[in-house]
Amino acid sequence: MEIEKIAKIAAILGIDISDFGYSEDYMLERYDESLSELGEVQIGSLSYDPANALKEVDPTAYRCGFVDWLDSERDIYVEFDGAYFDDERLEELIEEIKDRIDGLS
Repeated sequence: MEIEKIAKIAAILGIDISDFGYSEDYMLERYDESLSELGEVQIGSLSYDPANALKEVDPTAYRCGFVDWLDSERDIYVEFDGAYFDDERLEELIEEIKDRIDGLS
């Protein structure tokens, strides 16, 4: 089922789908973790975490990298209305919808 259809049904039932999705901040943390897995970067004689270094040195490149990373993760996550959903979160949302519908009878 498409996320747009799920969202419409959820809205009719008064369910806030953002409660089931991951926030952009959470996704930024995942991106930072993926950058940190590369190991520290050396600038002169000092070592830095790659995510923090990129954020400070070139925030635009950091943001572009985040967008590229999200694109590479689209087989895992789907974005809708500022929230990100993986299969597990979508299943939880669908279960909540089913429970609400069952409660109507």
